[in-house]
Amino acid sequence: ARIVAGKIQAAVSKIEVLGQRPGHEFKLTVSQGIAVAGPAVRSYVDLMRAAEQALAEARASGYDEVRVAQAQSDAEGYTAAA
Repeated sequence: ARIVAGKIQAAVSKIEVLGQRPGHEFKLTVSQGIAVAGPAVRSYVDLMRAAEQALAEARASGYDEVRVAQAQSDAEGYTAAA
């Protein structure tokens, strides 16, 4: 998943958006939160919560960040990795 995230970042970084006036172009970045289902995951809700938390951490870390979370059951929480 991290390899795919890197490919997405590379593709998005090549996109240049034209501004309303010449010289006002800007680049796009993407923050991504990925969750990996562990054996304790009981539902997609656990997986989605972990992905949402990983995305929130990626956004809080700055631009163009990826965070991967090991999803676990509600009782166990999740473990994030940079």
